[in-house]
Amino acid sequence: MRILFLAYNHTRFAPGGAQQMADEIAQAAEAAGHETHTIAALERDDAAEVAAPGRALTEAAQAKGLSFFRLAAFDDDLLSGADPAAYAELRGFIERFKPDVIHFHHVLRLGVEAIVAARLAAPRARITLGFHEMLALCAANGLMIKPQSRAICLQAAPADCAQCVPKRSAEFFALRAARIKAAMNVADAFVFPSMFLARLHFEWGLEARKCVLIPHGLAAPAPNFDRAGHSPQVNRFAFFGQLIDNKGVDVALFALLMLAREKRIPPMGVEFQIHGANRRYASPAYLQQVDALVCEVERASLGRIRIVDAGAYGRGELAQRMAGADWVVVPSTWGETFALVVSEAWMFGRPVIATAIGALAERIRDRIDGRLFPLRDARALAGIIASVCGDVGQWNRLASGIAPPPTREAMFAAYLRLWTGAISSR
Repeated sequence: MRILFLAYNHTRFAPGGAQQMADEIAQAAEAAGHETHTIAALERDDAAEVAAPGRALTEAAQAKGLSFFRLAAFDDDLLSGADPAAYAELRGFIERFKPDVIHFHHVLRLGVEAIVAARLAAPRARITLGFHEMLALCAANGLMIKPQSRAICLQAAPADCAQCVPKRSAEFFALRAARIKAAMNVADAFVFPSMFLARLHFEWGLEARKCVLIPHGLAAPAPNFDRAGHSPQVNRFAFFGQLIDNKGVDVALFALLMLAREKRIPPMGVEFQIHGANRRYASPAYLQQVDALVCEVERASLGRIRIVDAGAYGRGELAQRMAGADWVVVPSTWGETFALVVSEAWMFGRPVIATAIGALAERIRDRIDGRLFPLRDARALAGIIASVCGDVGQWNRLASGIAPPPTREAMFAAYLRLWTGAISSR
């Protein structure tokens, strides 16, 4: 089978969950003997490093089966690319490649027009569209969070959207939704990693008969990893992921600050590790707040809370870093749509302490394989940290309750069933 993947960005430039999933499924497809090609749509600054002048598509040097794509212009509000020449070039590539399957991991920096271009170029191909967040529903960065109050949105209503994005009217958002849905419905199926995300899009108006649930899968870790290993006092907590505003590192730091100020630091002390990437996508104000909180926690705790800024990491370093942690903290302040970090933690036998929201609440079973706390409730998180520190028995109970997360082979097998099964035609 010949499979074409289209993705937003690439792990070379942005080591995020969507980029990792694009790599995982392509590698699983290749291992299964299929011919694949990936087109990664880049941000303007990244494209400047690798794109050929005057071209929308550029084959990656020394990377077989990978091309980079750039649009001359992209409208974030409409998820639209105003670049007919780029889409003509994309159509030409697809006509030459002759894919049996075209899977979109994303439409960001590709534009919804790319789905239509793919259908025109390959009318007999199976086209599927995956979702990683709520960009189609929400023009405020796809987070479904009201910018001023930080309240969570439960549905995409044009009047509410106009309040979040004052430069646009309610009528604009009604037309925006109709336009995006029309382009997306050209696809044969929509793939969601969680029921939380699928439900939002179904209620928004995507065709229910096309909606499919396939959890993200990961390559299995080295078999010699000691999943039962932990520190003597199980007092090492770690954040893994993107150090950006909605990932909630500040909530964890506020929780630690409460323990210090209220003199509730467990006798064995606490270590909090920050394994954070993509700082360039965080707001300057947020990074300033995080840095100030780190200093304040260390000062107020008199050294009994040790904060380790371990910096960004590659996939090859994950096992070593997980081995140095006991608990993985996921204090997200938005409705995570899958939270790949949960799978990574479980893959290495690490219990997760997370916000009870979105797919986190869907996946984690409180007091069975992890712990949950209310959204932005630093006090509740502080209580959990204090209660699990030093409690090896609790760590063992939660670790033994962890079910192995899906593998990338299982994920690809589910996609293969979707692509070869009796799904609806366009």
